[in-house]
Amino acid sequence: MLDLKLILRSVGISNINKTLKREKLIKNIQPKIIMSYLWFIGVDPLVQNRGIGSKMLQEIINFSNSSNRPIYLETSTVKNLPWYEKFGFEVYNEHDLTYHLYFFKRDVK
Repeated sequence: MLDLKLILRSVGISNINKTLKREKLIKNIQPKIIMSYLWFIGVDPLVQNRGIGSKMLQEIINFSNSSNRPIYLETSTVKNLPWYEKFGFEVYNEHDLTYHLYFFKRDVK
């Protein structure tokens, strides 16, 4: 139900089918395990490059490590790939839609 609310509010009715297919693809590729899932992370562009996103991501990593859970996420933003890799994430799958989608995971350390 939350996915549907998100789609209607941010994606729009004309893109519902495309978004639902993407979400189904993600659910089929992700392992069926207990995990932390980073659905979205972002920093206001006016205050980017000040370490705010890195601090947020480190908090998620700390929580996941203390909970003994790997972290999974997807991104299509190529400029963020090195940033996730810097924090120990690895690409475990890729898929071409109308854009390239990277599937990342970070094991418990």
